[in-house]
Amino acid sequence: MSTPLLILFAFQVSSLSSGTLSGGALKEWRQSHGSAWRVELNQQSARAEMLFGGRVLAESAPVGDADWFQLGRERVGEARALLGVDPQHLVERQVAFLPLGWIGTTDKFAVSYDQVLDGIPVEGARANALFNARGDLLSLHTTCAVGELIAHTFVLDADAARARALGAFTAETGLTGLAPDSPRRTYWTVPLGGVRPAWVTEVSWETAGALPVGRSMVLDAVSGVVLESRSTVHTLDISGSVRSKVTPGTEPDNSSNPEVWQAVPHVKLTGSFGEVQSDANGDFVIPGVNGSVGVTVQYEGAFARTNDESGSDYSLTTNVSNGGLVSMNNSSGQYDTAEANAFVQIGYLRDWIRAINPSDSHADFSAQANCNINSSCNAFFNGGSVNFFRQSGSCANTSYSTVIAHEMGHWLNVRYGTGNGLDGMGEGNADVFAMYLYDDPIVGEDFCGNGCHVRNGNNNAQFCGDWNPGCYGQVHADGKPWMGAAWKVRLELNSSFGDAEGDLVADSIFMAWMNAYNQGEIRSIIEAQWVVLDDDDGDILNGSPHFAEIDAGFRQQGFPGLDIEPLTAVVVQTLADSEVEQGPYTLETQIVQHFGLSITSAELHWRTNGGGWQAQPLAPQIDGFYLASIPDVPSPSIVQYYVQAGDGVGNSALDPPAGASAPYSFAVGRYVPAFVAEFDNLISDEGWSHGSFGDTSNGADDWRRAWPEGAGGTELAGGGVAGVFWADPDAPTSGSFCWGNDLGGATDGQYPNNAHCWLRSPSIDATGWLGCRLRFQRQLSVARLDEAQLRILGGGSGTATVLYASGDSNHTSELEWTEVEYDISSGADDAAGFILEWELLSDSSTRLGGWNIDNVEILRLVSYDSDDCIEPRPYGPGKVHSGGVAAELFHAGVPAVAAEFEFRLQFAVPSQPSLLFSGVNALEIPFAGGHRLTGGDLQRHGARQLSLAGAATFDFDVSASMAGTTRYFQVWFRDPAHADGTGIGLSPGLRVDFCF
Repeated sequence: MSTPLLILFAFQVSSLSSGTLSGGALKEWRQSHGSAWRVELNQQSARAEMLFGGRVLAESAPVGDADWFQLGRERVGEARALLGVDPQHLVERQVAFLPLGWIGTTDKFAVSYDQVLDGIPVEGARANALFNARGDLLSLHTTCAVGELIAHTFVLDADAARARALGAFTAETGLTGLAPDSPRRTYWTVPLGGVRPAWVTEVSWETAGALPVGRSMVLDAVSGVVLESRSTVHTLDISGSVRSKVTPGTEPDNSSNPEVWQAVPHVKLTGSFGEVQSDANGDFVIPGVNGSVGVTVQYEGAFARTNDESGSDYSLTTNVSNGGLVSMNNSSGQYDTAEANAFVQIGYLRDWIRAINPSDSHADFSAQANCNINSSCNAFFNGGSVNFFRQSGSCANTSYSTVIAHEMGHWLNVRYGTGNGLDGMGEGNADVFAMYLYDDPIVGEDFCGNGCHVRNGNNNAQFCGDWNPGCYGQVHADGKPWMGAAWKVRLELNSSFGDAEGDLVADSIFMAWMNAYNQGEIRSIIEAQWVVLDDDDGDILNGSPHFAEIDAGFRQQGFPGLDIEPLTAVVVQTLADSEVEQGPYTLETQIVQHFGLSITSAELHWRTNGGGWQAQPLAPQIDGFYLASIPDVPSPSIVQYYVQAGDGVGNSALDPPAGASAPYSFAVGRYVPAFVAEFDNLISDEGWSHGSFGDTSNGADDWRRAWPEGAGGTELAGGGVAGVFWADPDAPTSGSFCWGNDLGGATDGQYPNNAHCWLRSPSIDATGWLGCRLRFQRQLSVARLDEAQLRILGGGSGTATVLYASGDSNHTSELEWTEVEYDISSGADDAAGFILEWELLSDSSTRLGGWNIDNVEILRLVSYDSDDCIEPRPYGPGKVHSGGVAAELFHAGVPAVAAEFEFRLQFAVPSQPSLLFSGVNALEIPFAGGHRLTGGDLQRHGARQLSLAGAATFDFDVSASMAGTTRYFQVWFRDPAHADGTGIGLSPGLRVDFCF
């Protein structure tokens, strides 16, 4: 659709940088299906959580559910590289028709699948495909486990799981609970990929006059540790913000607001005729009966059944004749009215959902409502019933309108798949059901007295940011940003289209969203999901019929908003590194006009080795594709580039979005090691240092260079409700040592609380180096609110440059060594000296394993035919021989394959035999009055007779198998005149890094 030119922004949902997903998966998807597609990343798995923004055309329209399921499975399979989800583990769940055409957009179909491994469900895992009525794909959304799923053995059986869950319940609550049902077998998603076997056990404690306590305990089926403990009792907040409503309208039941007669829908009537049920208007028919007949009616029917905790459940037996009226709760007592309210309002909520979408059956079940519980000022949902307290003091009987809808909202959260998570989403979404059903922002009006309300959609609680759950410290308060945003959207729609149409649009999109996505957390992605549902042309970059109102509502509540774009330019496939000169380098770009404005300029900008930018016109092809080429450049070169397009009214599009500030790049030449640190010297740290910053209450420095001991375990985080797996390595990646925080052994392997410590490299001289890249092995585990950083100190910028920061989006827990690589050219290229610094800052809560690093390399770019290698470096002391000096060990040539290379010993004892030997480790062990400086895989490399000047040359052939390895060399020679009587002389050591 067209959108007013006043709305000209830059699209701000997360986009993938090159290489974030293997094989340039997003680029390949865009190349196949159009440049408008975007992704929202899951920060734990680094996979796409939601793929949206464009349209994949269907070859033909699906006819029945089987066609829809097949089409959805095919689309998930096509997007496997982006989503990380294997379609073979998906089990068909439902096809939902979403009738959105009546609000001015287009009808949609939501196709969903549950993830199942060997017949066992993966907890909370669902894949959702959204299509238009023709079968064109509009979005894919997944909460599934990613990667290769492997079935595990359940070491704990159900009885052991129940026993452990009961023990964990007692440890957490101090209460003795019951678990009447058998634990449920499931798989639990591991953040970085894969699943763990788990048991889910429902444990509860109840006693008269007190709120029940319930937990859904998730236990690892191998170790028995608690992975999550989630409350199953969802109450209203008794903090003083509670508010109640009476039978008519939204106020409580009191003398100033007396009960009024209302139709009782879907209630069961019994008698000699059997059983009938009233319809949505309260009307019923008893077939085959004339005259008068006796009927018995209680608050029980297809969608609700009530229980009076104060005594006997309400029941009425009366005679009715044709056209007669059955009057329930004629006395209007508090307890009977509570039952009447619960029954009628639950039915009202069910009918509201069916009126919005006649095919939506999620509320078609008989909900148990327990009324008049002997306590006050609360209500709760416990997983199997909604529960309401009697009137006491200033607090109203809580069985009324919005309170009932809120607690039923919790139940519907479970049935739709949104859940009642820990970040306030469950509370906020339950509020949305109440606000939208009654078209009122107040939930629980006058709940605890006149003007004492529960929550209000007209709140200013701002969105806390993605991956920052629980920022207000309590789930009811944490839910306010979402309930507030949903209400602000409704107000914006009413302002633009009037109350009736605005309410219809808001209700329709909300219920379509409940069917199309199982969004379990309060995230900015929700707005993208609403806009995709509202979209009418498969391109959300030009907005949607109600985009302005949706976006304004979210922004008012502090959400970042979605910004539409008049045009986009996307490089279809970024240029790859090349060892040899292979220019010209052709680049394909797709430029799309989302507002239909003419494109007046399209250029490729490029430069080499930081020089001046040059521009090359992009030549139009077909279907919005453009081509341009970067000419051949000499090796070695770092080529940077970006594309830019403009239209006739001054709008501009860049790819990458930052243009010249953060361009794409590729290298021409080959990378060779310029600095190598393997940390395997048994004596010396070789210039590496560590310490504490001293700016925290704990000045501890737990950095160590040693053999890692494989410490690890599960830590409870987030207030003791979720387990975080962590593990230190049980061996270095090579050699004898690595650096790390508390490597275990006699200690627990966890970094300390309230500490701030660092590890630094020696100063590195990079004069003349080009295209520097840092590569090393790491295994890192750090809690979400702690911080691990990697920086360059000094260098070309003269200030600290952050290369990596763990951030607070989620816990980081790597379970094995991982090779990482960073472009450090801006800080390192041609720098006379810079230092690498690894930092760890911890708080007072969760402790994990911290940094583990090994095999640090700095690579630089050289010409393909260059013989550039790391200069061999001397180390360690030589022994002073009988001539009063120490011999010296030099080299000549380059330690490269097929190159000339030799060792030269000088200033040794004249005319004595000598021997060159080497090992894979650098040592400094006392030996024969001096030091042996090498060990491990000792090899001899030939004997030479020293000249009259005490010199010898050892030729050395570098084989292809040696390239990329490191050895440590030393020369032994005879010294019969030495005063220590050993008769032995020893040279210093020489470290040699062999290259191609």
